[in-house]
Amino acid sequence: MFFVDFNSSTWTDPWFRKLSVHAKLLLIYLETNNHKSHAGLYALDRETMAFETGLTAEEVEQSLEALYPRVEFDYQQELVWIADHAKNQFMRKGNISPKMVINIDKCLRGLPEGHPFIGEFLKKYHTLPIEYPYPIQESGYHPGGGEGKGKEKDAGKGGDKGGNGINPDIGSICSPASKGWKEDAYADGKKYSRGGNA
Repeated sequence: MFFVDFNSSTWTDPWFRKLSVHAKLLLIYLETNNHKSHAGLYALDRETMAFETGLTAEEVEQSLEALYPRVEFDYQQELVWIADHAKNQFMRKGNISPKMVINIDKCLRGLPEGHPFIGEFLKKYHTLPIEYPYPIQESGYHPGGGEGKGKEKDAGKGGDKGGNGINPDIGSICSPASKGWKEDAYADGKKYSRGGNA
């Protein structure tokens, strides 16, 4: 567990102001819950979201769709990525501590190898000195759904190849939600979606 700052200017952001009450609650929850990681990229199932926020399953689904693209959600792996989390928490002054880079690197290595959200994270935060060791799967998805062919591309260098799924040694830095990963759903590297149900 670690503390996060919630930016009070969120309340005056025109995008945020147009969201439903449920979507606002879900965004605040995703930014501040005990399952989050330093990278803002972590495992969290929809049942836990509903239970901890008091939202219904349908309200969670609708809210996830409303939060796209600022929040992306893999409906098969139940992986959340809050795109600006690392920037808003650790890079507000343009620099980031080496210790935080190590924590973020551990978070990324603890997720299923090569998940496309990791590739998106590495592109967005390309200035961070992170050498991700596994090839990244291309999503084959477009916002709103539509499965395509999964392709691999190299997004990092070095390191030894580890097992699939969440690394159990990551510990409290990147703890997955209680239901954990559905590794069989990710076996072919392309069963996930954004902005809609799988």
